[in-house]
Amino acid sequence: MTVTLRAAVPTDAGEISRLYAQSWRAAYPGLVPQSYLDELQDHHWTQTVADWITTGRFTALLAFEKEVIAGCAIYGRAREEKYEGWGELVSLYVMPGRFRKGYGSRLVQRMVQEMKAQGLSGCYLWVLDGNRRARAFYEKAGFEDTGETLTFTLADAPLLDCRYQMEFKPR
Repeated sequence: MTVTLRAAVPTDAGEISRLYAQSWRAAYPGLVPQSYLDELQDHHWTQTVADWITTGRFTALLAFEKEVIAGCAIYGRAREEKYEGWGELVSLYVMPGRFRKGYGSRLVQRMVQEMKAQGLSGCYLWVLDGNRRARAFYEKAGFEDTGETLTFTLADAPLLDCRYQMEFKPR
């Protein structure tokens, strides 16, 4: 299998949003309200992703199998002031049917290389507490559960995110 990685451009935003929506519908039943998943539109994130790419606020890195998008990671400098000097993995999704085939690992490896090259101290991310598959993936990739949690509401349901981090060793 040949995996190609490239930075996304604003015209990729619709495909990225579709990838995210399909991944949510496949990965999150039982973790987020089913009513939310049932109503989730493929274009839900298009404008947000386009804005992030256009402004350079975040990098969107795409993984392709042949010429079809198989996965996407969006990352950049931390959004939270208390993590100044750190990077943040905002989102990482792989197309349903392509889970556990190395796309996510390749995206994370490239992201970490880029963050280290920028001189960042480490990277953190938030993951749903009940998302055991994602948590195991991040742990295997070298992230550690910090024990920090964040509660947020989605479709009137409280959900719990857990913070994971990877500190970069000085060169």
